[in-house]
Amino acid sequence: MDIRVFVVLAIASAAFSLLTRGDRRVSLAIALIGLVGSIGAAYLIGESTSAELLDARLVATPFLRWFLVIGSVGALLACLLALATRWQPDLPAATLAALGGCALALSIDAMPIALLAATAAGALGLISLATPHAEVGATRLMLGYLQGLSVAGAVAIVAAAWLVGANGPVVFEAATGGSAALAMALALAIRLGAVPFHRPAARIVGAAVPLGIPLLLAWLPVLMFLVALTWSHRVLLAQPVDIGAVRVLLVLAGAGTLLVGAIAAVLRPAETDDVQHVISYGIVQDAGFFLLAFGAFDAAVWREARVWSLYFVASKLGLAAWLAAILAVRGDAAIPSLEGWARRSPLLAIALVGAVVAGLGLPGFDSFDARLAIIQSATDRVLRWVAYGGWLFAYVPFVRILWIGLRTPGESLPLPARFRLRVPRERPDWRDARATLRYVADAAVLSRLTIATILTVMLGLGAAFLALGHASLSEAAAILPEPIVPGPTPGR
Repeated sequence: MDIRVFVVLAIASAAFSLLTRGDRRVSLAIALIGLVGSIGAAYLIGESTSAELLDARLVATPFLRWFLVIGSVGALLACLLALATRWQPDLPAATLAALGGCALALSIDAMPIALLAATAAGALGLISLATPHAEVGATRLMLGYLQGLSVAGAVAIVAAAWLVGANGPVVFEAATGGSAALAMALALAIRLGAVPFHRPAARIVGAAVPLGIPLLLAWLPVLMFLVALTWSHRVLLAQPVDIGAVRVLLVLAGAGTLLVGAIAAVLRPAETDDVQHVISYGIVQDAGFFLLAFGAFDAAVWREARVWSLYFVASKLGLAAWLAAILAVRGDAAIPSLEGWARRSPLLAIALVGAVVAGLGLPGFDSFDARLAIIQSATDRVLRWVAYGGWLFAYVPFVRILWIGLRTPGESLPLPARFRLRVPRERPDWRDARATLRYVADAAVLSRLTIATILTVMLGLGAAFLALGHASLSEAAAILPEPIVPGPTPGR
């Protein structure tokens, strides 16, 4: 199937869902149909095919197909979970628009235009902030986040076009290539929320519903990283230019972000000692891994950087799902108030472990091997141990959350939070097939929180299963892009 079918389906479904928002049922039906259709369209995308859209060349790759299939399935489950917990009516439309932006950003051959598409998709993702549950000042937070997003996008576009002349990439020197690489790294640091640009990303969590967090802070920022990584391999590394000084700066920034982000997630003041801040500062910390992967400037970590970006998104989706379920079941996500949560909700404990394993990794998981390879390729000596320390610290908040949930039984859950099965009083005539089916359907009506728990477990275990590694995904992620041969330098 043509990649254009996916793009048109996702964006058209998002537009119609927003246009019909006056009728909630119609808007929801359009969005869910669009998400289901996106799964099918992503699965049927032809690999290594190209198409034209508004004079832009779109190239479908095996990795793009993986990204869109996983993204579409995760988006559908996330929207269903949001419907069962804290519903945000514009979340499905924002998610569909983001899917369309993903397809464009990862398939457009011209990288400055691809970065423009990634920036536009990030702006559309802010639709998910339009929620009645937002704290006071949410509009100000949204505008501040949009400003940072726009600045990052503009710097990235300039950096991508810096080394391109009228006839394609030109021959450049170390100073020119290093300056462009540094500008692109600055754009990534701002967009991903690396230290010291982490404050907007950490504060925006309070203005979004839980299932909007992975869309805003994980899914859409990763687009810019993937395009920037492709740019560095196709243009920057296609010429034998020494940019060692830039590499040192990026490794220092990446290792520092890993350590500072992890410490900030552990040493939280009492008023922000909650799961939302643990997740947001975990995302800030992981920005360090993206800087290390980009700053390695090494084709040996091309596969690891790309597969880990998928594990990162899947993990944050699983964590946001767990947060949504905890809020629905217990009504609060302050960590000291979670006494006994794991004993009372063992399925949610399994979901949390799955999401953490997918992101931080454990020996034997591909996510662990990818993170290890990125650190070993990008760092050495003292900075390598700083990066290891930041990685190790990242486990501490989740170990604490699990310990609080297991050390005491805690208070019993309210009745609506328990599994319940409604059984009709009147028994059917078992010889009547239609009446029997109706009885079974009525008896299988689960509570919303039960559905939320099941969906959370699916997302958590699904993320862990993905992080085990799959041969076809590894093969798709390992395909290096064709370098762009430099043209003649203007004036020569």
